[in-house]
Amino acid sequence: SLKNEKFTPYFKKLVKSFEKEHPGTTIKWVDQPGEGYEEKVQQQATAGQLPDVINIPPNFAWQLLKANKVMDLKKADAAAINTYIKGGIDAYTYDGYDGVYGYPWYLGTDLNWWNTEAFEKYGLDPKKFPTTLDELYAQAITMTEKSHGTMPLISIAPALGDLAAQGVKVYKDGKFTFNTDQAVEIIQKYV
Repeated sequence: SLKNEKFTPYFKKLVKSFEKEHPGTTIKWVDQPGEGYEEKVQQQATAGQLPDVINIPPNFAWQLLKANKVMDLKKADAAAINTYIKGGIDAYTYDGYDGVYGYPWYLGTDLNWWNTEAFEKYGLDPKKFPTTLDELYAQAITMTEKSHGTMPLISIAPALGDLAAQGVKVYKDGKFTFNTDQAVEIIQKYV
């Protein structure tokens, strides 16, 4: 739930600002707790009582799209789409549909930090950090081999987001589809 001392004032200010910029528009902000949220939205969709704007993840937007319950934002306001990062918009596009069916609410990012002493110790140039995934994989192999496995360069196993970021279609027609040669090839780079 976003109704708390930190977010409530932010949203109230945002609502007032939007209403001021768009005279005649009235916004009723309704915060829903996370528990039972998907079921509540499904009930609202079935009853034809969905809010005009709703916060839903891409996989749930897909379900509502199949039920013809979401608007094509590409048709409604194509210019607004260009104000978002492409990857965030791509999450709300679906095979077989020529449209955009949601905007990203927020995007995460990964941070990398490098142990320059370890780079030097294990034969890597601390002034040439990897700038591509291929460089990252190559340097990870070098560091792992030269440290005899005691100093990994990549500290996490790949997740669905990593596969999607590298072009693997992880979801299609309501089913997970990441069991592909492309996904296996990516996962093998972490082995």
